[in-house]
Amino acid sequence: MRRRDFIAAIAGAFTAVRRAVTVPPAEAMRPEIPTRYRRSLLETPVVSRHIGTAGRMVLRNVMRHPLRAAASVFGIAFAVSILMIGFVFNDAIDRLMLTQFWEAERQDVTVNFIEPRDESARYALERLPGVVAVEPQRTVAARIRSGYRDRYLAITDHSPTSKASRTLSIEGIAQQAREIEALRPAYPELTILHGCEVDILPDGSLDLPDSVMAGLDIVLASLHDAAGQPPDRLLARYLGAMAHPLISVVTHPANRTPGRANGYDLQWDRFFAAARDTGTAVEVDGAPGHLDLDGHLARQAVETGATVVIDSDGHFAERFGRQMRMGVGTAARGGVEARHVLNTRSLDAVRAFIADKRRRG
Repeated sequence: MRRRDFIAAIAGAFTAVRRAVTVPPAEAMRPEIPTRYRRSLLETPVVSRHIGTAGRMVLRNVMRHPLRAAASVFGIAFAVSILMIGFVFNDAIDRLMLTQFWEAERQDVTVNFIEPRDESARYALERLPGVVAVEPQRTVAARIRSGYRDRYLAITDHSPTSKASRTLSIEGIAQQAREIEALRPAYPELTILHGCEVDILPDGSLDLPDSVMAGLDIVLASLHDAAGQPPDRLLARYLGAMAHPLISVVTHPANRTPGRANGYDLQWDRFFAAARDTGTAVEVDGAPGHLDLDGHLARQAVETGATVVIDSDGHFAERFGRQMRMGVGTAARGGVEARHVLNTRSLDAVRAFIADKRRRG
């Protein structure tokens, strides 16, 4: 904008403001002339006797401009609410101070000891001049619980012969065990279980020795490679794995890929009966590439009496929550309830489930 245009704009704005402020009050407050005059209820003698001139002017303006009047009412209401929020904040601070320092923490002095002390520390404090009373308490670390629920997590990477992108050798499992043990003190509210997902090989054996599996908190077994075998042979491989005392869970048993492959065509009644009889849980996998068991098979599993496990099969931490929700949703479609699911139980119950099967061997 050129300087001359800018000066002209300032001058025009100043002139408009000057004219507005020099208008007589009576002229400024005079209502606009209606485009069409008609007598309304406000002009009747009855209304005129009970409502003064100023009141009739207000009502007449509301009736002629209802949207403008409503906007004004809402604007005033919001302005008052903002003002009241400020007062509520002050009252909330007062209440917080009252609760914290006069109801919850009424002591004058707090003495903290880094190491636990016996009763002699309390007696020593009571004998100090000016001390009226001493109330001892002790703070200890605790596992977060909600009813019978604990917070626990199992890390179960793939075993050496798996075709997954990340696998663990026997030496890698030992190294991972040391890393998890070092991590546990940093998360006292979370119990971290160390496990492994072992492969069921074409001959029915497992690709980790018993000596290694026995040192894990939990062992899962998977059949990733059909090796061109017919369904009855695949079922035999599963049954052999479930009979092993160190196998607690069989994962994604159909080995299905939604949209690409329906998975193994097994005799599922025999499969779930074996899971029930051997005390082996069956997985409902929440990974989008599996969703296995699906809702139909999950229903058949619990109706047979087998226990299921719902997990994420997560290979990335950021996908853990989403895939857990997908697993829960898949199980829900099959009518699975919390009482059917191993990992809705307490940590002690999960460990008892694993130990019970291991004792059978």
